[in-house]
Amino acid sequence: MMSSDQKSNKQKSNKKNKKSLVKTFFMIVSVITLSFCIVAAIFAISYLKKNKANSDFVQPDDLNEKNEEEIAVEEEETDIKALNIMIFGVDKGKSLSDVNMIARFDPKTSQVQLVSIPRDTYFDLKKSQFTNWKAKNKNVPNTVKLTDAHSYSGSEATIELIEIMFGVEIDYYVKLDLDGFKQIVDTVGGVDIDVPRNMYYPDPEQGLYINLKKGPQTLDGKKAEQFVRYRGSVRSDLERMEMQQLLIKELAKKILKERNVIVLTKLAYDLFKYVETDFPLTQIPTYLPAAMKVNVDNMNMYSLPGEGTKINGVYYHVLDEAEYKKIMKEFMKEE
Repeated sequence: MMSSDQKSNKQKSNKKNKKSLVKTFFMIVSVITLSFCIVAAIFAISYLKKNKANSDFVQPDDLNEKNEEEIAVEEEETDIKALNIMIFGVDKGKSLSDVNMIARFDPKTSQVQLVSIPRDTYFDLKKSQFTNWKAKNKNVPNTVKLTDAHSYSGSEATIELIEIMFGVEIDYYVKLDLDGFKQIVDTVGGVDIDVPRNMYYPDPEQGLYINLKKGPQTLDGKKAEQFVRYRGSVRSDLERMEMQQLLIKELAKKILKERNVIVLTKLAYDLFKYVETDFPLTQIPTYLPAAMKVNVDNMNMYSLPGEGTKINGVYYHVLDEAEYKKIMKEFMKEE
């Protein structure tokens, strides 16, 4: 039989473990994607601390009252579905979407998948499948790039367009601008990347000047932006997406390893002003057990193949229909 001191020590130990469990969740969710990490993890910490009086939100203290055994029971009793999260990386004007990704998280397997859709993807809105969408978005031209569609119609309408095109249901979205992206990288002290080759690409119209040297190096926020926006090769958009995926994975690892409370707090408050999302904070405890098992190195990453071509004098990325349907089928497959 335990003495009162032993019980007290055990309670303290359990409380410490529970707090560690919650903190671990907030960091592990970071591996799902860069943006999902910000919203579901670091952002959540800051937001919940600011709203302790609001009973509509789940508080950290509420989570701390549950030990690992209780969470495991909840995981068994709750049949939670896979999440599809649309990620937009927008320009400084918050209109054009330079980064367009769908992140899929399967809580049954703790598997994360990421599919990148080229910014210049061609949408022929004259096709019958888009009739209803076009009727609600009359200001959008009949032929449009994905990045421009976001500029014309905004996040929610663009998500609907993607759902129609690719036959996928998007549950939530996350939108992050370039300033927020650079701030994240700087706050964690940069990201270690082996730059595959010299990258030089000046674009005065966008105020973009890329000049990176080949080889292993630590990229700060400014250089990380250059890395993910580079498109000076023959493969252009496809290589650009590969660079984006590589940096997201390495940045997720960096955040996951972060244990400095000051750094995590700074991330939370810095990113609070840069992120737009409809992800509900009350969903965090539901997905906590599965998110804790995510392995960054086992993330599946896809890019939708196609061919760059000019239509009426405008450059588009025309997708290979047979190939992208095959990829999306694999992407949506559940174990």
